[in-house]
Amino acid sequence: SDGIGIEMKDPVVMIVADGDMLAAELIKETIDNKISVLLIKGSGKIADLISNDLLNSEVNLTLLKKKAALLLGLFFQEKDMDDLIQLLKAIKKSEHLFSVEKNTF
Repeated sequence: SDGIGIEMKDPVVMIVADGDMLAAELIKETIDNKISVLLIKGSGKIADLISNDLLNSEVNLTLLKKKAALLLGLFFQEKDMDDLIQLLKAIKKSEHLFSVEKNTF
């Protein structure tokens, strides 16, 4: 060995298909660590909410609230919706870490 050390990290990516509020929290933690996220568009729930309605568009909070309730199948308490909106705003700020792939299943 010539004493030159090169440290290579294993590539890491988070893959999101479907997903719920917990998945949204995990996505936030993932992007906080500068790890890329691959969303499977058309798989449903949080993956669709982010890929269809958040990335590469302006966020319409009224529409987002309606779609979140429909896609996640939940009745949101006001605090739950506030939590989701904060997560989505954080996600929006890191959209450069996201890739979207269409569901072909």
